[in-house]
Amino acid sequence: SPIRDYLWHLTPYQIATSEGRLICVIGQDISQIRDTEKQISQIFASLPIGIVTMDRTGKIVGPYSAYTDYLLGQTELSGRSLREVLFEPNLEKATVDTIFEGFGCEDFLFESMKVFFPKEISVPVHFQGQETTHWLGVAYHPIFVGGEVHQLLVILENKTETVKARRSFEQRNSEEVRMVNRILEANRCDEFLLETSQLELTALVERLTFAFEKESVRLICRTLHTIKGVTRTCGFSHLKELAHSLEDVLLREYKDCIESNVSDDPNVKGRVFEIKIEFKELSNIIEVFSKRVGSPFSSAVNSDVKTKVRASVIEPLKSMGLSRGQDEVDALADLLAQLLEDAEKKDIKTLENSFRMRAQQTMDEVGKSIDIQFEMESCLVREEVYRGLSEVCLHLLNNAID
Repeated sequence: SPIRDYLWHLTPYQIATSEGRLICVIGQDISQIRDTEKQISQIFASLPIGIVTMDRTGKIVGPYSAYTDYLLGQTELSGRSLREVLFEPNLEKATVDTIFEGFGCEDFLFESMKVFFPKEISVPVHFQGQETTHWLGVAYHPIFVGGEVHQLLVILENKTETVKARRSFEQRNSEEVRMVNRILEANRCDEFLLETSQLELTALVERLTFAFEKESVRLICRTLHTIKGVTRTCGFSHLKELAHSLEDVLLREYKDCIESNVSDDPNVKGRVFEIKIEFKELSNIIEVFSKRVGSPFSSAVNSDVKTKVRASVIEPLKSMGLSRGQDEVDALADLLAQLLEDAEKKDIKTLENSFRMRAQQTMDEVGKSIDIQFEMESCLVREEVYRGLSEVCLHLLNNAID
């Protein structure tokens, strides 16, 4: 027959008239209770949730669910300190102290303190030879003795996938918000200012890449400072924040070695990449705005110049035939070449409006009022000279107003 478990009760009785002692022995079959305990233990061990009890020192007391080992990336937690395993490595000291100050408190006071306990904790664990992170939802249930919190039942839930999904959603939402902001900022910007800003930022981002790879912190910061000035004027807020943040990092971490090269610094490299990506997104939006009717982007060659080329050169050449002399044909060809070259040039006098608007917007930004006059004579220059002159003058203008 199978072995059965019995619980024996022994009760002594005192009988005055009899000799010796009378002991009553009663046996109770508890086999079914033992089976139920085993079933409960198996269920408890296989629950996909962490259940652990700790005392006021943080020591784990009593049994705990086997899933707790997996969640914390540990084994054999019995007798160890949950404070040292879970809380102290992953939370600030003040937060940990708040949790343990709840011991010894009465019900009402503990519930008011529990509001400040962390509800989610990020735990780095080693799993299958790889470093990963478990995001744990944490619930706290007090065990009272004498009306005061004696122990704390801590329930841990694996929320890793939930947190990842939430962060992915927040990232997508953040990217959409930034995209909308870029469109609104580009739409609010004056068209001429938008054109010149794009040209300036194109050159500046290229210089930033070169400075990061080849030059010193000083040149990187100088370039970032100019980027901030341009973006502040045209209203590209996120690009300005990225440039400002990187400049702060460089001045803080490399203040004693401003002439050093930082091309091997992964943090700086990542931030430079973010600036390049943000400018690329802005450029795509600006290109969309450039296709609007009447936009200054719509043609790289001035329409008056096109008309002049057509009337002075193209039409005469068509009607000339082969009867005209070669010298005259050569002269007309030279004139055509010169006119086309001039058509690709820009008049620096057109920068006056850009400087005037940039000065006003910068003064509004910093809360200053300064009387600034601009006097520029008309002069055609190549595009790269135009951009360089614009960049230098705007940099001086921003610094003068600041």
